[in-house]
Amino acid sequence: MLALCAGCAAGADDDNVVDVRETSDAGDGDAPPADLGETADEPGIDADADADGTDVVPDGPPCTTTTECDDYDPCNGLETCVAGHCAAGPLPCDDGIACTTDACTATATSYTCEHILVHTACPEFELCRPDVGCIEIPCATSEDCDNGNDCDGRETCHPTVGLCMAGLPMICELPHARSRCVAGECVFIECLPGWWNIDGDTSNGCEVACDHDPRGMTDEPDDGFQDQNCDGIDGTVADGVFVADDGSAFGTGTRDDPFNSINAGIRAARAAGLRFVYVSAGNYLEAVSLADGVQVHGGYLRRSGWTRDGTLAVVRGPRTGALLADSLTTGALVEYLRIESADALVPGQSSHAVVFSSARGTRIRRSEIVAGNGAAGAPGLNAGAAGANGGNGVSGPAGYEDDSYFYCAGNTPDPPAYQEGGTACAPGVSNAGGNGGRACKTNSGPCAGQPGGTGGPGDVTGGTGGVPVAGGVGGNGAPGAPGAAGTPGAAGSSGSVVGREWITNGGGPGGRGQHGGGGGGGAGGGSNHSSGTCNDWGGGGGSGGGGGCGGGGGDGGGGGGASIGILLIASELTAEAVNIATGRGGDGGAGRDGGRGGLGGYGRPGGPGYDEGRSGGAGADGGSGGDGGAGGGGAGGDCWCVVRHMGSTYSPDAATRCRPGIPGLGGSSRGNPGANGIAGEVF
Repeated sequence: MLALCAGCAAGADDDNVVDVRETSDAGDGDAPPADLGETADEPGIDADADADGTDVVPDGPPCTTTTECDDYDPCNGLETCVAGHCAAGPLPCDDGIACTTDACTATATSYTCEHILVHTACPEFELCRPDVGCIEIPCATSEDCDNGNDCDGRETCHPTVGLCMAGLPMICELPHARSRCVAGECVFIECLPGWWNIDGDTSNGCEVACDHDPRGMTDEPDDGFQDQNCDGIDGTVADGVFVADDGSAFGTGTRDDPFNSINAGIRAARAAGLRFVYVSAGNYLEAVSLADGVQVHGGYLRRSGWTRDGTLAVVRGPRTGALLADSLTTGALVEYLRIESADALVPGQSSHAVVFSSARGTRIRRSEIVAGNGAAGAPGLNAGAAGANGGNGVSGPAGYEDDSYFYCAGNTPDPPAYQEGGTACAPGVSNAGGNGGRACKTNSGPCAGQPGGTGGPGDVTGGTGGVPVAGGVGGNGAPGAPGAAGTPGAAGSSGSVVGREWITNGGGPGGRGQHGGGGGGGAGGGSNHSSGTCNDWGGGGGSGGGGGCGGGGGDGGGGGGASIGILLIASELTAEAVNIATGRGGDGGAGRDGGRGGLGGYGRPGGPGYDEGRSGGAGADGGSGGDGGAGGGGAGGDCWCVVRHMGSTYSPDAATRCRPGIPGLGGSSRGNPGANGIAGEVF
């Protein structure tokens, strides 16, 4: 089989190697060695004369010796100094055969010539021979033409002409690389200038264009966005995972097949031991959870081939945190992201954009953090219940004649022992009215009725009973004391971290009003016996009214939700060029009113006396119950860029900015309104 090379012209430089080669070494006499120590014009020799005797002056650089002209590349000929100018010598590997490509390879001390046969430079039915050029080669079968080298194609014998014909040479092309065919195989030689084989696989050529050798270089994402290792991104492709919002949940994390969530990228990087997650600009609806040793770098543009210009990727998460970190020991990094938490919707809940718990060594760079609004606090659930009224007393019975003498009215049953006082305002409350006293009768000197009973105290003092008078009208009972109003609920103020969120304090409940005292009962009427035979009862004392119950306290209003940019719980955070903004704090809920106190029951009059009997005393009214205290108003929600809890540390640089929102107003109350929220940078 004869040697062929595809796409080569006679005398052209080509890298396709064939089996027929002629080589020369400078030390073997195939090319004259350079005489570097003599001048170009030797005595007696006209070195600048042309063949016809005419002097020709070279146009090379000026020189005085041949040494000055030597470029140390033997493959482009031996340079000599002629007539004061450097002149190029003949090419050392020119074999004078038109159908060969002459190639020269220089070494440290010599050079090697290679003459590659180019059959396509010959006419049809001729093949190239290294010694004579293009010739006809008679044949009977194709085996007569085969030179055993598949690189130049398979030679065949023309069936009618009987001459060998050239085959199609094997084409060896690798992207951005020089290659040649050797023994029927394409062999990688070297990368073209400016191209580099980074992946070590010569079968795919040289995949990276770079003005320097990037092999072995590390490239971490930086603020200059420079591709230091020429792998196509700011960073190291082989040490990271790619994420884009138009990626796939089933992606592989490569540039061409990115994940569609940052969490998926972090999990994949963590599992594979990779350091970086490269995030394209876009919108991500998730709560990103950081992992130890994994860095999340935004600012990339997938649509532009993963170039980086710092465009922030937007992460929108729930009110409990759009960026989370838990139990980190080696730290994590986030940069070029915009972190937004949702507005709180449930009354009193807060919104937190970033929540780190037991996270050490964390850093956030060149990012924006925006917390949502806190929700308004709920008003108090219930107003205080109205207090029940006390029961009314009972009127005393009238006096009457009671004697068996024949002209008297006769025996009549005695009056009751007492008139029961008005009932208490509620079971278990001891503020019933005092009982009315029983009257008396006599057949001798004056008598006094029974004293009136003292009203039940409730929470205060019951009215005293009426004092009886011998032969006179029974004394009236004293009214029960009114109950005092209940204490207003405490105002809600500020808040604190509870678990993993900020809780604003609500208002306290109002106190119950005091129960009023029962009214005192009237004393029974006295009686006399000055003449005649008949005996007369005085009127019975009226009973006192029961005291009214105190009104119930109103419920306190709930605290308004806060807006927190960063919540740190036993954590460390360094912030570099971070803009932190909060939303508005929720207004505190209103405290509910206390209930009205119940009215005291009415005391009733004593009964009239009969004849010489005297009237009973009147029972007194019960005291009214006190009004219930109003619930306190809930505190307004705070606005803090950073809240530190449980010994957390926060280290911002001079370029970090804080813009807290408007805090919530305190909830209203008839008692103690809630405190307004507070806005500040660091709590």
